[in-house]
Amino acid sequence: MKICIFTTINKCIFIYFIERKKEQIFNSTEPTKQTKNMQSKVCSEMESVFAKRRAMTDANNEVNNETTTPAKNVLPSEFHHGEEKLQTPKELYEIYQSKWKEAEEFEDPEVVKCGLPDVKRPSEPENDTDIGQCIMDLQNNKESVVEINVNNMKRTPVSQIQSLIRSIPNSQHLKKLSLANLALNDHDLEPLLEALRQNTSLEVLNLETNYLSGEFLTRLFQALLEKQTLTVVKAVNQSPTISNAAEKEITKAIWQNRALIKVSLNLRTAEYRRKIENALSRNAELKRLRRKMESMNIQS
Repeated sequence: MKICIFTTINKCIFIYFIERKKEQIFNSTEPTKQTKNMQSKVCSEMESVFAKRRAMTDANNEVNNETTTPAKNVLPSEFHHGEEKLQTPKELYEIYQSKWKEAEEFEDPEVVKCGLPDVKRPSEPENDTDIGQCIMDLQNNKESVVEINVNNMKRTPVSQIQSLIRSIPNSQHLKKLSLANLALNDHDLEPLLEALRQNTSLEVLNLETNYLSGEFLTRLFQALLEKQTLTVVKAVNQSPTISNAAEKEITKAIWQNRALIKVSLNLRTAEYRRKIENALSRNAELKRLRRKMESMNIQS
């Protein structure tokens, strides 16, 4: 036990004297012999490193057949060993600090910009549909009016769009109606619900990119249960988010419909999306069997 205590005391005394010696070396104002030896050794090692780098650079230049100016001695003059250039550890530390401050104060006048090039979005296709003429053709039940497309016509007055919708029940030949990207809301498309309850020829309805709520879409799919002639409904990209209750009612109405084959909606609940997919697959299979039976009756 006494030997261990004695050994520990000796170690403490030895460490104490080593630390005092370090303080004397680094706090000295004049270079000591140990400082000179240390500085000379460091400088010689640094010069050898830079000499090797210069040799490697010259070798690369000879291989590439490039004419370059001789490499400059990048070692600061303060580090060249010699009696007239020796500094104390404090002076060396101050030199390092000054070089570091100069590097921090350096400002690059050219700002480097990084990013993808500007991408020009494709402009909306022009739509030259004459809505007034379409209204007259629908009211007269013209056979040539099979499709009406008023997509992207945002400048069209809402009253004119509503007049067009009210004329749909008069037509028995209209198959497709597109009202996408018109900035229409629930109130603007209120006449559409009654038109869908009465019309029996419409098969495709496009209402994408509008401001229709989940409650309106619920009423729309419930209105389709009256005639069950519509097969495709596109209603994605609506600004209001469809609530969970509305998703449930929409799924219920689609499940009761036997005509819908394709429905495009932004539903968040995976369970409702799966039920709608199953209902649409069922309807597609029923349609296939119906065609098969009709073909068999024709052949018989």
